[in-house]
Amino acid sequence: LGAIVYQLFCGRAPYTGSSYERVAQAIDCRPEPLAKLAPDTPETVLRLVEKAMRREQRDRFRNAGEFARALEDLIAGGLMVKE
Repeated sequence: LGAIVYQLFCGRAPYTGSSYERVAQAIDCRPEPLAKLAPDTPETVLRLVEKAMRREQRDRFRNAGEFARALEDLIAGGLMVKE
């Protein structure tokens, strides 16, 4: 879900190539920072995407529902992404 929001704000996927290449990039590389590709992106969105795309599962949202609630909070104007 983080990759979809990333693409919505900067107009491109965080990883490119064949399915195999995208998986390899997700394992070995970090995507170009969203703030660099879309500098006008609100800080709250940057934090949301960053958290959703962290490598370690324990550092990401626990599930899609938690991500959805954070996104709803963002839309409502009150997002505070907790570390």
